[in-house]
Amino acid sequence: MTDKRKQSQSKAQSKAKVVVKKKTQKEVNATLKHTKFNPEIHTLHKHFQDFIEKDLDDESRFVCKACKEAKKSFYSGYYDNLADHLQTSTHNNVVLALNRSEEIQDAVKEFVEFRGRKSKKKVIKADKTTLDKLRIEVTAFMLDHQLPFIIAPSLIEFTQDILKKYGDSAIQELSMSNVTASQITRQTICKALQDSIFEDMQNSFFALSIDECSDKYGPSYLCVHTRYIKDEKIQNKLLSLNEIKESSTGEDIFEIIINETFQNKEYLLQKNLIGICIDMGPNMLTTKGKELFK
Repeated sequence: MTDKRKQSQSKAQSKAKVVVKKKTQKEVNATLKHTKFNPEIHTLHKHFQDFIEKDLDDESRFVCKACKEAKKSFYSGYYDNLADHLQTSTHNNVVLALNRSEEIQDAVKEFVEFRGRKSKKKVIKADKTTLDKLRIEVTAFMLDHQLPFIIAPSLIEFTQDILKKYGDSAIQELSMSNVTASQITRQTICKALQDSIFEDMQNSFFALSIDECSDKYGPSYLCVHTRYIKDEKIQNKLLSLNEIKESSTGEDIFEIIINETFQNKEYLLQKNLIGICIDMGPNMLTTKGKELFK
């Protein structure tokens, strides 16, 4: 092939090349998804109320009135970049002349926290297949642990509530043994439930049912049960179950009821106690026991 022919082919190929025009930044931004301007920012700080407004030509952009009035080139931008604009030297110099520059950092902080709260509220809806699989998992859990199906709504509500309160990371790190659960029950939950019962007993006449029992391991316990009326309905509540550590004389039982069950709330016995049920055992019929009715 001659040199002239090669040159002619090279020229033809160069003419056939498609020239790709580079997109401008404005054209690139137009293809991106931007957050819409949220007018709620006007309630966050006076800086937004006085200087920032929505761009009427683009719902995802803002207009800085202060920079616009000062005839600055960059007085508008995307809502996503509002915090950056507030921290520019241009905006700082403009509001400095208005004696408002000291409030910029507070405004930026409020805006960032506001955006963070909004982003947390965005929930991705699960599809039907995922929800069906989840229902099967919950049902299998209840079957494995011999739980009644009637608790399914409460179980789901509880799970949703703790996820909302503590988040995924806290749930993943959580660990608890049966011993820990038992301690929490005795020291915290039982106390709270008992206080709630005492509060009800302050507002109603009540009766007590007292009996001694023992388990196969040997220790004896004193069971105190109460019955009262709340919201026109009879309430039956277990008030306490205390170990009888030494003897079980009438005086010992009396001391357990006063010091361990009622715990300085013996005034309730004098105020609202109207009856007591016992099994007629000798230790229940002592003179000391009769003091419950004084």
